[in-house]
Amino acid sequence: MKKSFTRIVSAGLVIVMLMSAMCISAFAATNVRQYKNYAVIGDSIPSGYGLETSNAPDYKNLKVSHGQLVTGSYPYILAKAVGATNVSVLSRCGFRTVEALRMLDKTYKYDSASNSMLSTYSQMYINDCKYKNDTTKVSASDSVTKLQQQTYSAVKNADLITVNIGSNDIMTYALNQVSQFLIKYTSDPLLKLAQTQLKSFGTMGTALLNMMTVAEKLNKTTQTLNVLSAGLLKGYASFKVNFPLLISKIEQINPNAEIVVVGMYNPFRDVKLTDYSLTKIGALLDNAVQMLNTYLSSTCIYAPTYDYVDVMDTQAYTFPSLLSGEFKSNFIRYVHPTDVGHMYIASQILTALPTADGSTSCPLAQYNQNVTTSIASVFKTLIK
Repeated sequence: MKKSFTRIVSAGLVIVMLMSAMCISAFAATNVRQYKNYAVIGDSIPSGYGLETSNAPDYKNLKVSHGQLVTGSYPYILAKAVGATNVSVLSRCGFRTVEALRMLDKTYKYDSASNSMLSTYSQMYINDCKYKNDTTKVSASDSVTKLQQQTYSAVKNADLITVNIGSNDIMTYALNQVSQFLIKYTSDPLLKLAQTQLKSFGTMGTALLNMMTVAEKLNKTTQTLNVLSAGLLKGYASFKVNFPLLISKIEQINPNAEIVVVGMYNPFRDVKLTDYSLTKIGALLDNAVQMLNTYLSSTCIYAPTYDYVDVMDTQAYTFPSLLSGEFKSNFIRYVHPTDVGHMYIASQILTALPTADGSTSCPLAQYNQNVTTSIASVFKTLIK
């Protein structure tokens, strides 16, 4: 048994190495069109949150990027592959389509939650300057204005733009609905803590668990879950209003750029209720994620004007079981892609981009298929 286990572990290591080689070699072999100026619009995923290579200072044990191109993130890999010499990382942790629109359109009527979001971001940006011993005095409003100017300019001059945003729109809206529901019944300090967490970076998951704890105390778990479910649908409806506005604004500013929209994945797909459960309850969210991806890929009015990339198979971190007592630990990191996940997203984008000779996509899919077959052969050999 021990020998078999050792072989399985060895197989796993070989697979990881082959996957890395596959990504590097595929990028080198791909005849992808080159783009000098690359703009990254999105949230914490393209910001590289959760990667060990994140080079931002540590705020309350959260590594949050403030516009750095994080080594190992998919924008970093993609930039190398397309030869981009000027990369503008406009994505920020926690950003929704609301904040992205606010950066591009000063007349956009944003909600009250946006002020809390950008106020928190601004303070962290100021702290970041202090961390780097930058003596330049930057106010909260100045930092927002600076990002607006940077975003507009980067989009206007970009040859390639990736847009990866939406999950925060849906969850933030839903959690605010739950908060408003529970506050009618209690002033529990745990609920007030959850409300504070909703306005902070990296604590959305903890806020949800704290709210559910309060709901259980009130014996209103079922009602709270109903409010959460309805809130998710309303958040999705709100996203469907904002997303086409965002694409329209990008195309208005720069009608010539190659725009790639990155879809969503389900980070909870392998979550079980307990360590011994056979059913993966997290997989129940697959339908909701697919619904959003269907909108992005085909039913959005601007879908014909951009390239959509499916990333449902993105590898995220492994969650403990829901009732293990460890589910809260590093919750916000677990929902993000691993380094392999980022390589996969970059690979998917490269497959969608035109080749240098003008054909519709890079010859990467067949290459990946061949390597996958090789991996399967190695695995079968090692576990015999």
